[in-house]
Amino acid sequence: MKALLPFWSGKMLSEVDEDSCIAYPKRRMGTVFVAKGAKSGRAVSKATARRELETLGAAIGAWHRKYNLDSRPLITLPEKGASHPDWLTDAEYQRMLRIARGGRIVGGDHAKGFEWTDGGDPVPHAERFLELAFATGSRSAMTLALGWQPDPEGLRGHVDFATTTIFRLGPNAPRTKKRGDPCRIPDRLLPILRQWHDTDMSEKAKVEKAGGVWVDRIIRYRGEPMARIGQSFDRIARDARLEVRDIDKRNRLNDKALGMPTPHVLRHSRATLLLRKGVPPHEVAEFLSMSLKMLLETYGHHHVEYQKAAAAAA
Repeated sequence: MKALLPFWSGKMLSEVDEDSCIAYPKRRMGTVFVAKGAKSGRAVSKATARRELETLGAAIGAWHRKYNLDSRPLITLPEKGASHPDWLTDAEYQRMLRIARGGRIVGGDHAKGFEWTDGGDPVPHAERFLELAFATGSRSAMTLALGWQPDPEGLRGHVDFATTTIFRLGPNAPRTKKRGDPCRIPDRLLPILRQWHDTDMSEKAKVEKAGGVWVDRIIRYRGEPMARIGQSFDRIARDARLEVRDIDKRNRLNDKALGMPTPHVLRHSRATLLLRKGVPPHEVAEFLSMSLKMLLETYGHHHVEYQKAAAAAA
């Protein structure tokens, strides 16, 4: 809602019409969005402006249901453009992970490969975020809120080793369009989580023995929970030389449709990589807690490897 205010604040409901709805995306697309903690931003996209107008329409609808407006304005939305979400290859992800573990690129380039040195300062909270978000495709906020035990308030998610399940949200969390259904712990991630759990339980015992309070979050910064990770992610992405895409050598910095990756790129990456491996779309959608319609509209027309069985039988 905050993004809507500079344009719509002070206007009457009667001024929400086709002309103002057409003017809004033009105004918004002339601004730059900078995530909190990030050093750079990107131009607001038409898709973002469209979603914001949908939010405005939902707010007007909620007011209408409560107060029964004499005349409810219709929201004119810009055309829905084709979706081309950015994604990371396994090699790009591994570069980020190596940086988070203390590696540094000291030479080389995208064409010939990079020269590395290890032994630098690791970034443990970033490493854990990368491993969790890339493997599960979960949204950033849900990933950062995960704990080892069920949340007493029933809001945050947790890891359940007994059922090999990651509960992305607690049972009392508000249900929104940004679904957070459980997913099975990926096979590759399971031993990593067990190791982290053992480490954290040892730390918990020491903290509590000293009279302190241990915070139940899988991802912590200096012992405290994190609400955002954009700053660390942005720095690691730049240090990993992600300004050029491995898949097609497009320059993310020079391409307005791309820009440098944000944490959400890990969700795009998991969806894309699963489809490219031929996993049936309905399984991918269930794993990511995404509607099948959304999955196919966003990714299906770019990656058709999941159609291999149909192509072989045709």
